[in-house]
Amino acid sequence: KKGILELADAIVINKADGPSALLAKTTQQHYAGAMSLLRHRPDWTPEVLTCSALHGDGVDAVWQMIVRFREALSGNGALSEKRAEQNLAWLNQLINELLLRDLRSHSGVAAALPEVEREVRNTTLTPLQGAQKILALSRS
Repeated sequence: KKGILELADAIVINKADGPSALLAKTTQQHYAGAMSLLRHRPDWTPEVLTCSALHGDGVDAVWQMIVRFREALSGNGALSEKRAEQNLAWLNQLINELLLRDLRSHSGVAAALPEVEREVRNTTLTPLQGAQKILALSRS
């Protein structure tokens, strides 16, 4: 399973102003060091930048990085592939959310769910048995 840093194409540390400026710079160095240890896509090396949205410092650099990223991935079709993968992930997430919503709105499930959850918590039902019981109720 990938860690969050392995998934990041960029990291931007905001609030790099006032008393937080030194902390933001230190944080940037730490993340840049961590990112350098990871394997990345051949067409893009993630960047770690700081900015201050309050004062506008570094915002242009962040935007230019976004433009460079888009150009790097658009040229070889990687951006389209990434978008397709995101669309599939969103599809699956929405299916899960909609199924769960429909399941919980089923009157038989809504009535039985607290008891099934109690039985699972008390280990009188396994999680699998509980899920099977809820699904059976949703089909009736």
